[in-house]
Amino acid sequence: MEFPDLESWGWMGPGHDYFESGNMDIFGHAPRECMAAMPCKMLLVSDGSSGKPDWYVNFVEIIQIDTDLSVLVRKFFINGWLSVNKPPYQLFAYQDLCGNDNTAVA
Repeated sequence: MEFPDLESWGWMGPGHDYFESGNMDIFGHAPRECMAAMPCKMLLVSDGSSGKPDWYVNFVEIIQIDTDLSVLVRKFFINGWLSVNKPPYQLFAYQDLCGNDNTAVA
């Protein structure tokens, strides 16, 4: 899945400054169908276009609630910068958790 304008999916309300230090940003979307399987790979990319392009990311969490109200959760821990000014000096984070069973069922 690709989300080219992530901020438009934001749930934080008017005036919230997304992608800023110290902020918890929550995004959501209700697709018509659930994913066939929880994603096990994640590529998070910043285009660095804002006035403050450095973005510290703790984690990306994907939550899927099925029609029977079962919940699946996958968490990708980043704990690093998407920045050209701070280590690791890149505007992306990639994780491949395929083969790891880190999907929680609630």
